[in-house]
Amino acid sequence: MNISLHVCDDISLPLTNRFEDYANCLDSKFKFASVVNIEVGNLHSKKELPSSADECDVYIADGSPSSVNDELPWISYLSVFIRSEFHAEKGLLGICCGQQVIHHALGVSIRRSDKGWGLGAYSVEFYKSYDGFKESLHPRQSRLKMVKSLEMM
Repeated sequence: MNISLHVCDDISLPLTNRFEDYANCLDSKFKFASVVNIEVGNLHSKKELPSSADECDVYIADGSPSSVNDELPWISYLSVFIRSEFHAEKGLLGICCGQQVIHHALGVSIRRSDKGWGLGAYSVEFYKSYDGFKESLHPRQSRLKMVKSLEMM
């Protein structure tokens, strides 16, 4: 299986000693380096994306301290590509700002939560099975942004 990691920002300096970069950080969590081919594209500073959504089976958009509402150039660039991934029925996984961009690209409104920060753990079930991925994840979360509307394009 081929995975493309859209790198939306650099990891924070304290984590670089432990993981070096987002790709290594995610591999330590998912442990898929031995089962899959991972292509890493530095999106936020170099606008690196695959030339076509058909190049990979699954696309991961990682985290960033930015919000989709910041309207940064790389967010628009990624949104266009995410729509092509979605219409090609590719697997999409968003982490932090990455999930905001996926929702935003598909026409979902993202806004600041009226309740402030949310903290906790939750389950994520994949609707389709992918080699190298677990059937579900149980990540911890802290968030300030939330989906405002589920009306998608």
